[in-house]
Amino acid sequence: MNRDTSATLSAKPVSATPVQLATYVTAIQQGVAGNIRLCDSQSEIWQQDGTEEEETLYRFNNGVVIRFQRDQDLPDVAAVYSGKAAYSGKAVYSEKAVYSEKAVYSEKAASSEKAAGSDRTACADKAADNQQCAQCWLSYEVLEAAGQVIRPARKVFYNRCQLAFWLRIQQPD
Repeated sequence: MNRDTSATLSAKPVSATPVQLATYVTAIQQGVAGNIRLCDSQSEIWQQDGTEEEETLYRFNNGVVIRFQRDQDLPDVAAVYSGKAAYSGKAVYSEKAVYSEKAVYSEKAASSEKAAGSDRTACADKAADNQQCAQCWLSYEVLEAAGQVIRPARKVFYNRCQLAFWLRIQQPD
């Protein structure tokens, strides 16, 4: 039996202890998580067919590269200006309205998010009522593991409250 082991011999050494993807997402939100530090990011945001899409590559001090993607429906501008939409009376796209605890989503969701760290690239708050987070698609994917085992390698969320909850339950006790 003649097996080719050249791929095995030339591969980067892999860390024995898996690192949680949540650690990198926390570093993206806060700039640092333990000894993992965010070094650089490159973003591209565009609109097409009534949606806003974003793709950001995050590079870390240990060589890991994570891709973040966001896709959300744009609000109906006519409904916003008529006052008939469920948006707050504040400007929907201002950082103050989107990222503050006074945004449209519930206080319970806001406290969950505060505990997990605010996602600066999260979806605009446009929930139909104060008990729900706005629906959007968020994805984090490991593009370059730099010799580490990162689990899961990809995670998808359907709103930022789900992301905040996932981050909270990933924290060690």
